[in-house]
Amino acid sequence: MITSTKLKPNQKSILFLMLLYVFLLIPNKVSAQVTFLENSKITDKAFYFWKADDPKPYHYGASINPHGNCMKVSNGFVFYTWYRGGWADRTLMISRKKIGEGAWVHVALPAKLSLVGGKGDTHLTTNVGVSPIDGTVHLMFDHHNEDLNYIRSKKNIAYGPDNDFTAANFLPQQNYLIPGKKITSVTYPDLFNNDKGEMYFERRLGSAVGGDIIMTYYNGNTWSPETTIIRGRGASVSQGERHFAYGSAHFINGKFYYAYSPRWAESPTTLNEGVHLMELGERMNNKATTVDGKSYDLPITDHAPFLIADPRSVPDKAGWAGGPQVAISPKNDIYMYQKPKNTNPYNYLKKDGETEFKEDRNKGSLGIFYGKRMYKFNISGGNFIVTSALAGTYTWREDFRKSIGLSVKKSLTIMNDGIIAVVFSEVKNSAEVPVHCFVFKLEKEEYTPQTISFNALGEKTEGDADFTLNASSSSSLPVSFESSNTNIARIVDGNKVKIMGVGSCNIVASQKGDGTYDNAPEVSQTLVVNANASKSNQTINFSLATTNYVWGSADEILNATASSGLPVIYESTDTEVAVIVDGKLQVKRAGKTTINALQLGNETYNAAPIVGYQLLVPKRKQEITFQNIPSVTSGDPAFSLVATSNNPDAQLRFVAPNNQVVIVWSNNVRHALGAGTATITVSDTGNEYFTAAQASKTITVKAKTHQIPVEIEAEHYTSKSGVNVTRWSNSVFYLNSWETNDYAEYTINVPEDGDYPLEIFAATPATGKKLKIMKGSTLLKSITLNKTPNLTRFLSTKTTITLQKGVQKIRVVGEVGGFNFDRMVIGNATSGGGGSDNIFWFRNVATGKFLGEGTSSAQPVVMHDATGNKSRQWQIIEVSGTNFINIDNMESGIIRATGAGFATGAYLVVSTTKAPPATDGDKVWTSHYNETDKTYRFEAGTTGRFLYHDENGSVITKAVDETDARSKWQVLPTSQPLSVSNEELLKTYIRVYPNPAKDNFTLKFQNINNAKIEIYNMLGKVVYKNATNNGIIEVKSGHNLSSGVYFVKALAENNKVYQTKLIIK
Repeated sequence: MITSTKLKPNQKSILFLMLLYVFLLIPNKVSAQVTFLENSKITDKAFYFWKADDPKPYHYGASINPHGNCMKVSNGFVFYTWYRGGWADRTLMISRKKIGEGAWVHVALPAKLSLVGGKGDTHLTTNVGVSPIDGTVHLMFDHHNEDLNYIRSKKNIAYGPDNDFTAANFLPQQNYLIPGKKITSVTYPDLFNNDKGEMYFERRLGSAVGGDIIMTYYNGNTWSPETTIIRGRGASVSQGERHFAYGSAHFINGKFYYAYSPRWAESPTTLNEGVHLMELGERMNNKATTVDGKSYDLPITDHAPFLIADPRSVPDKAGWAGGPQVAISPKNDIYMYQKPKNTNPYNYLKKDGETEFKEDRNKGSLGIFYGKRMYKFNISGGNFIVTSALAGTYTWREDFRKSIGLSVKKSLTIMNDGIIAVVFSEVKNSAEVPVHCFVFKLEKEEYTPQTISFNALGEKTEGDADFTLNASSSSSLPVSFESSNTNIARIVDGNKVKIMGVGSCNIVASQKGDGTYDNAPEVSQTLVVNANASKSNQTINFSLATTNYVWGSADEILNATASSGLPVIYESTDTEVAVIVDGKLQVKRAGKTTINALQLGNETYNAAPIVGYQLLVPKRKQEITFQNIPSVTSGDPAFSLVATSNNPDAQLRFVAPNNQVVIVWSNNVRHALGAGTATITVSDTGNEYFTAAQASKTITVKAKTHQIPVEIEAEHYTSKSGVNVTRWSNSVFYLNSWETNDYAEYTINVPEDGDYPLEIFAATPATGKKLKIMKGSTLLKSITLNKTPNLTRFLSTKTTITLQKGVQKIRVVGEVGGFNFDRMVIGNATSGGGGSDNIFWFRNVATGKFLGEGTSSAQPVVMHDATGNKSRQWQIIEVSGTNFINIDNMESGIIRATGAGFATGAYLVVSTTKAPPATDGDKVWTSHYNETDKTYRFEAGTTGRFLYHDENGSVITKAVDETDARSKWQVLPTSQPLSVSNEELLKTYIRVYPNPAKDNFTLKFQNINNAKIEIYNMLGKVVYKNATNNGIIEVKSGHNLSSGVYFVKALAENNKVYQTKLIIK
């Protein structure tokens, strides 16, 4: 009997959802290797750097969950650490779930994610480690060059009952691993285990271009002392070799490896370069070993021995972020991968038994080996996908695909002993986002065993012809052969035996396998070669003059004789070490080889027993020739050093330990600093063929005479005392840690007596710090420095000094210590000591009032009835590479145009403490000059809003017509006399048109025929000279004036000076 039931509409919906759920749980498998175990939601409240009113509330990236080394799989559990959202919360969390059962257990710990300037920072990751030895959970979090933030659980909590996984079972936060030894300057912490269950902690100590790689491990009871793996900072590292090795440690096949790319402080490459790999043994505490087996003591600073390849970016000097990927098969096939900027990825593969890496392009990123296959995991198009490739190949196959049914923001996948755990955050515009976890099981594909079939060998007689060996493998892969005694028999043409003499030896058959098959057990068969009784035997009389070669010896003539009188031939078993040429022994390189004398017999005589001697060739003495280095002047351009070696494989390393005189990177003197001498050493560590060697030369750096006007860098000194040249990151050199009476002396050439504007760039986070400018025992100026946010943020303090004409020395002297000094700018002399041609008053055309600074940073600028001190004086600073300028106050900093939402008032113009030049969109202005009335309008960037003196007295930016006088300003040099009446403030006898100009422009003088003109850029440097006797100078295209603001100064026949302004578009 057949019955049917009609489903109601709601029953249909339920059935459909059930079927859909079942469908989602059934993956679309290509092969039956991956099994889906479970999926779960960890939380709805993971922190995400998002704000409705801020398009970029973060530094570097928006995702902090998941990020970094935040997940571990251990003993059937998934552990996940994260920060809870939103912005006001940011609590550190650790969550745990038993795979296949139960729910997530969450522990809120008494720690929070820090904000940097009110924004999120993706350096500040959470990191989790688990010690299977004692069942402890370890958390390291919130680091960017910070003291260690470390919380760990009590013992036996990691795998204990859920009701024990609580905050009460976690110990208080600490900043040490070994009691009494605080860990400082932590960045990029990582926690991982070896096969003994020990948990390792890897971190960076230092900065992005001057950092060490530090390792220590936890044995279930205590932490080991720290070991420095790579040293890129400190007193033992020259400035030229300061670097940080961006990379990661991996525990593979029972050994640690570190794959990395250095970022050099002095390299022309902007970011990282070079693909490097070192093997660090079982515990990373002794030696670093190259892929060809040469070991070096830790820590490592010279990375040349570990270089695998040097792929380049586009452009060549862009480099890349991060380090290379590495994967190593159980048979020791080594893969490496790197993606330089703006070009296709590079792949490198060295198969087991090979000596060189083969380069390929676009073969895919790398994964992790499990058995004989390398696996990669990714989420794409809403699917979790597993792909794999056989060891020794790039042939990728898709093994597994499963829809996860959600939009993924960021994901992280790890695999431990075949358990794959995936965590990912959902796409959601919120500071609190859901995070999910999927878990899978991967079946291991082991190498397939194989065997060799190799039958016994029949006896042979001396003089028999070559014969073929017959052996086969069950894999059908070709079999290789080897003779245990090449004086009896040798393998030729791959699978043939050549009889060499009487006796017995073993012929060994082997097959090394491939990505599918394991190595076959070797099979050996005995070969017996009997004498030919019908022939006579013979012997050879042979000796070498010496078996220990001495370099420089003449080629030895070999004189062996056979008792048969037949001619003797010779061979060298290693022709890379020595060869026989026309009966002479010629040595090529260090090593050992056997020199054999042979007589192969004829129809009358059996082959003579081979007579051979092992020749030992020692390493050759390496000789480095280092050319003399010419003297240079402080601040001169970079140049190359020239050295050669008789070792063709030498990797010459140039080092200048004296970082106060020159900076040497690679074979380049990158910077000539202060006056003095320094020793530069070039060396090579040697190899198996040549000894280590070095050579040294002295370089002399002469003092620079700085021609006023000039910007003088602190490091270009004539002499100094008490302070040292230091470099911040890979950008600014400065003299650090000034105390009272420390000094740096500079040689200057002053063109004329007068008062000169002086701008000091220094950094001090405290008030009241002072320096003074001295000439001999004469005090030129005492200067109280402006406070700065920190000791590497250099802001200006402006003043003037009186200088006399001629070459002289001035000293910058610490008066109240506690600051760093970066540079000083001395401008053109001012007329009468009262002003400067490149320092201005800004007078509003409509109101006649003068622009002045605000009461403090971020406060509105103020208008005044009269000229005044530096707080009402301004400089126009060109922003290099743009058509913009900064308007810089002589007392504080550049002005800023605010927006509609500014709290104090919409579109107010405010003061800042920021020094020029600055490219910030709210701090750049476009200058518009009106030739007709000699006035300026200053547009905020390209917004169409202009600097405007409003009717209410405030200064704002406003979109107004060009005829509105409140948007027009007279820019008046402080060196000129000034009247504040409605009459013309300064009679000008020189005109420039068109102005602004692009290609051609004309200078026209009124009532003057004879004049000499000079055009200055914003730094006071003369960039154009000419003269006229008819009152007109026409300047054609090709004048080489780049876009920007210039000052035109004319010396008339009456010896009066006139000036105007020129703008080149």
